[in-house]
Amino acid sequence: MNKTPRPQAPAAEVSSRLARHRVELVNQTGGRKVLGSVKDAVQQALTLESPEKAAEVCVVVAHDPDLHKANWQFRGIDEATDVLSFPAPANPAGHIGDVMLSWDFAVAQAARRGVRPVDEAAMLAVHGVLHLLGYDDLTEADRSVMLSRMNFVMAAAGLPQEPEWASLPHGEGDAHGR
Repeated sequence: MNKTPRPQAPAAEVSSRLARHRVELVNQTGGRKVLGSVKDAVQQALTLESPEKAAEVCVVVAHDPDLHKANWQFRGIDEATDVLSFPAPANPAGHIGDVMLSWDFAVAQAARRGVRPVDEAAMLAVHGVLHLLGYDDLTEADRSVMLSRMNFVMAAAGLPQEPEWASLPHGEGDAHGR
């Protein structure tokens, strides 16, 4: 689905909307990671893309085997991937769905792009959330719109943008160099 970019809201108005949205971050990697910027980026995505309606999302950070299993179970694809989105059924409480991202892919992709792993994880999380909000990247036109919104969100969250970002498993071979 091709979504037309929304006009930008004044900064003070955007700040007041942050409280409307809830982001749950679940770290299933077993390691201690500083993931605050992932949560901040998702919060910004919800604030900028769903300004009038409260939204809630859960972001799960896991390892490749977990994403491999989920990718097989829900998509029939027998390989790990960087990020998966799971839309929720219509919900009056505002839960729009869940995003699952691979910390392993984030680390590998970050090394190839020259950014911090947490910044790449934030980009993956924003990508997943935009899918939940109706953006798609199946055509070049849709991909261009989605990438523009991803970079707008990353800038709003104070994180590095990547104008040529592509999901490396799908765009350049997988992030692990296979």
